[in-house]
Amino acid sequence: MNRPENGNRPVRRASDRRYVDRRPGQARRPQPRRRRRPQARFYVLIALVVLIIAAAVALVVALNSRKTPDVPAETNVQATAAAPSAQQDVQEPGVSDAALDVVTNPPSARAAQLAAMLGDEGNVLETLSSSEQAVVTDLSLNEDLPDDWLNVLLLGSDERVDGANARTDSMIICSINTTTGEVKLTSILRDVAVDFTDLGDLNGTYRINAANYFGGEALAMKTVNECFGLNIENYVRVNIFGFQ
Repeated sequence: MNRPENGNRPVRRASDRRYVDRRPGQARRPQPRRRRRPQARFYVLIALVVLIIAAAVALVVALNSRKTPDVPAETNVQATAAAPSAQQDVQEPGVSDAALDVVTNPPSARAAQLAAMLGDEGNVLETLSSSEQAVVTDLSLNEDLPDDWLNVLLLGSDERVDGANARTDSMIICSINTTTGEVKLTSILRDVAVDFTDLGDLNGTYRINAANYFGGEALAMKTVNECFGLNIENYVRVNIFGFQ
């Protein structure tokens, strides 16, 4: 900058930006930040993730296609049956004839016995005389049960002759809480197999609904007590005549 000839300082002009006055403490206006462009490594990372996912899907599909379905047991039986007769006579050591009979001749003797108990629609159930019926002197009560519950056996039969014993197709345990008045009903399946040992010559395995037929309500209560550990000594029976 050239000084004037008189040696004084140059005169400051308003249009000269070098001499613009700024107030103390006045900050500059912040400039807007420029948005950075995504770098190339960001796109590379996305590409790697996509490739990894695609490879995992392809691997799962390949493994599923190689799995072989489970061969049912019937296939081995058919293969054994189709084998030559020379191989059929060969028996593995330690396998008894009884075990082979159970496998090759279903149903088992137990299942056949239960099937015979069910009978068919042509069977006719004859009424037992009083001398043929079982005499019950003990109801097999469980004395360890709480006293605030009263258990009653509800019986429903389809007897056609008044006074004759019949099988009870409906057997329900009615439990009454004598303190709170709460009532619970538990239905017993009539086809439950039970071993009867108090019938003399008629001892055997029968359905639980046959207890009333062999010994009336007393035998029915005793049978339920023995099977379920109860203390039933009261019953309610409903038959066809109750609806007339």
